[in-house]
Amino acid sequence: MTICVETYIGEVGGKEGVKLEDQYRVTSNGSNNSVPFL
Repeated sequence: MTICVETYIGEVGGKEGVKLEDQYRVTSNGSNNSVPFL
């Protein structure tokens, strides 16, 4: 199974912010970040 975890960081009601997304592959042996930060 593959899942995406998203977060948004910004001021409430503000015009700017940053959205981050990580994609994880989940197996019976654990999980692995499909796109590790370089």
